[in-house]
Amino acid sequence: MVESRLRVIEGRTLPAMPVAWDPWEFQALCVEAFVASWRARGFSPVTVDNDIGLLERTLKALGRPAWDVTPEDIDRVVGGLALEGRAPSTRRGYVQIFKGFHRFLQARKAVEIEAAFGVRLICPVDEFNASRHVGDDSPALLPPPTPERVEEFFEFLKARIATARKYAPAARDYALFRTLYHAGLRSEEASLLDRPDVHFSRGPFGKLHVRFGKGAHTSGPRPRWVPMLDHLDLVLRWFLDDVRGKFPDSPALFADESGGHLHQGTVRNRLRYLMELEGRPAADRFSPHALRRACATHNYERGVDLVAIQQLLGHWTVSSNDEICPALGHVHRGRLSTCCDHHARRAHRRGTHVVNIKWKLRIAAAQREVWTGAQLRRLLAEKAGLELSSASVSALFTKEPSQVKMSTLAALCTALDCTPNDLIEVDTTPVERPAAPPRPAVDLPRVASARGRSMPPI
Repeated sequence: MVESRLRVIEGRTLPAMPVAWDPWEFQALCVEAFVASWRARGFSPVTVDNDIGLLERTLKALGRPAWDVTPEDIDRVVGGLALEGRAPSTRRGYVQIFKGFHRFLQARKAVEIEAAFGVRLICPVDEFNASRHVGDDSPALLPPPTPERVEEFFEFLKARIATARKYAPAARDYALFRTLYHAGLRSEEASLLDRPDVHFSRGPFGKLHVRFGKGAHTSGPRPRWVPMLDHLDLVLRWFLDDVRGKFPDSPALFADESGGHLHQGTVRNRLRYLMELEGRPAADRFSPHALRRACATHNYERGVDLVAIQQLLGHWTVSSNDEICPALGHVHRGRLSTCCDHHARRAHRRGTHVVNIKWKLRIAAAQREVWTGAQLRRLLAEKAGLELSSASVSALFTKEPSQVKMSTLAALCTALDCTPNDLIEVDTTPVERPAAPPRPAVDLPRVASARGRSMPPI
């Protein structure tokens, strides 16, 4: 008989979950873990602070632990916000922050919640109360302020610098909103700029290093370099030389009166306050984000291509520009031509291979004794089966087209018994990049107000 090798030993029981968990205490611990995950993903401190406040207001309004919330609770809270006249974006923010927190609970705390409270997590945000896009339940975006309206506002700020009781904050506001407009920054991105982020020696105009650019798809901060266009470098030189020293010493570029970074909410409040001081009607007022949209729109209107605008704004794709100004999504054919010319000139300056194309249809036709557009039109119909109008054939015959369909090119080759190389001559001669002279530092004369205050250069 085989000796048994099994025996009973004393073991330990599995640790039991506490049965007397206070639901509010447990939820507070979950919120702390949720916030820690934000920091681990690299969200900026300002974003974390804003979202913590929003989450706390949402949970307080719901009035019960997140795992006990029902779809009816969501309807009650969001409906109450609507009755209070809150904006669609505010209502959407409440729903989205709760949905993110509930998803975190499902991924990290589902087992503990079911063991402690006997609740299996099911998100109460369904297809009937889920947040909708801003375009679904709110009016279309208002057009951004015109260049004339923006300049009127800056003239008001400039006049206020000379007369305001506190010179430094008035001058800081002028430089701040000039930066939002000319660099296309978000208010949070501008408020987090430090003085070392201003690089006057990079590029022909200098650049801003936006270290806390808004990330896409929860990727965290995405830094980028933004050129200081339209004399923004002169404004920031004046601000750093004559104004910034009047605030407490700190790294912050646009500091508050204690030396810390301006909060993005303060930026919005300052602009609203200044608009009220200006005394214009409500229809003429705009937000900090409207200045960003104005930057995109006005650059587009003067011929800057969409890829450059995308990089300027820090967007993930070119199509994201439509969120700033819907007009950017409908590119006129002439604008596309302008964009292509701009890229060609830029490639020429870099010293790359610039493609020059010469249309040689008339030469190829003459070599085959085809002298008129009527003759060419007849050959196209007889040999290639392509019926073109007299005007279209005349344009091909006498002008250099900006584009030619592949089917038309094949028909021309068939009619004239030639190859595409007989019709098109391509020159890819490398062009040496000319040495760009360094941009001299502009030393503008100091302009002072009647009270002896330094005034901005533009």
